[in-house]
Amino acid sequence: MKIKNKVKRWQAMCLAAIMAFSLSGCGGDAKDSIAMVTSGNYAGNKAACQAWNGVQVFASSEDGVANRYEVSTADAAAADKQIKTIMKEGNTAAVFVGNDLEQSLYKAQEGNKDVRFIMIGGQPRPEEGADPSIGENTLCVVFNNTELGYLAGYGAVYEGYRHLGFIAGTRSADAIAYESGFIAGVKACAADLALEAGAVVVDEHYTESDALSPLVMEAALNQYDNGCQIIMAYGHQINRAVIKAAEKRNKLVISAGEDLRGESGAVLMGCAFDCAAAVEKALASCKSESFAGGTSVHYGAADNAISLCMSPDRFTTFTEADYQRIFGELSSGARTAPQDNNVAGDAFVTVNQQ
Repeated sequence: MKIKNKVKRWQAMCLAAIMAFSLSGCGGDAKDSIAMVTSGNYAGNKAACQAWNGVQVFASSEDGVANRYEVSTADAAAADKQIKTIMKEGNTAAVFVGNDLEQSLYKAQEGNKDVRFIMIGGQPRPEEGADPSIGENTLCVVFNNTELGYLAGYGAVYEGYRHLGFIAGTRSADAIAYESGFIAGVKACAADLALEAGAVVVDEHYTESDALSPLVMEAALNQYDNGCQIIMAYGHQINRAVIKAAEKRNKLVISAGEDLRGESGAVLMGCAFDCAAAVEKALASCKSESFAGGTSVHYGAADNAISLCMSPDRFTTFTEADYQRIFGELSSGARTAPQDNNVAGDAFVTVNQQ
């Protein structure tokens, strides 16, 4: 099943395909063999590319071997069969990247108790929509969306924006974390700058659907027409609809969950995760007696696993030094982004919930 030198192997009558690559420069006395499993197009998946870098760096540091596999999830049974074969190749740890592998990992963790699993961007589930079921040999990595939202909200107000918006689809845990962090950052900056009471307004809107819809663009246009200068948008399709609205009104967007500055000049800031750093830290924990299997861990500023992506030439007030100061305070614990999902306003900030 393992293919070296990126030679493709096609199965004519099967929807599923698998490719694996070996990092074999460490010699035959390797201590560990680490697998990374992704689905779909690896080359077009930034998180997967970062995660693979982290796997390779860690394997090299441990005099180990890193193996990369791509599994097609178009046929669930075929994917499960492929993963069973991967697990038979002697991997002692496996990193799964992407929520489309949640059900596959659920089965893999049950059938391979001697392997420690890490999941980036998801949690193992017995079926789609079911509650997570994380085995004691599995650690799920969750990025701190609240801190990312906080950095974005703080930066926007510091830069001088006083009428902001937030648009998401469903009220998912991730969306609420981004919003609560965003509003906490807005409030913190308004207090730090000693603005007048009610100086900042945040308009919030949930479309109740994560799909691409004209209603999303309409909601964004309404916010811009009602005075919003910049909107934080969350959701792959939501982001793109809000960006189109911003382009029509010559306004700005903060893309939560992904950095879309390269797609449009309307995107002032983007949120990003450093999957390489997260994977290295998680793999290190696999070798520890205190391995936190059966849980999800939140990696944020203190782990150098998140960042607010900015182009310095587009800012006049919120400088790179200001960003590093706030990030450093979050990292050290001197400043905290509350995890209480509080989206209410305060004396400085009015929050309009729609």
